[in-house]
Amino acid sequence: YSPRKGTPAAEWPAVPGEEKKMRQKALLQLVKHLWEKKASRAVGRKFEVIAETPCPSLPGFYEGYTENYFPALVPAFRKGERVQAQCVGFLDHHLILERRDE
Repeated sequence: YSPRKGTPAAEWPAVPGEEKKMRQKALLQLVKHLWEKKASRAVGRKFEVIAETPCPSLPGFYEGYTENYFPALVPAFRKGERVQAQCVGFLDHHLILERRDE
């Protein structure tokens, strides 16, 4: 909520700092759980991804998005390349894809 002056929430009692931290931790755990559940269903599926941004921590990989907006890391030769790839796993909120050139 927003405790800004003039809003209904401004009249509510403040949430203690420890409670805020606990709620944040619980929410982040839920987001991680839901992401992993959704990403695990993508493993084994084929996707087309456009290589958009070089991945600084994985040379030869680019960041991009699948057609259903999953963030993905895909091996590519150049920015803008369209890559046919299969999901082999996921890491840090990205699908990990391997090329499936046909």
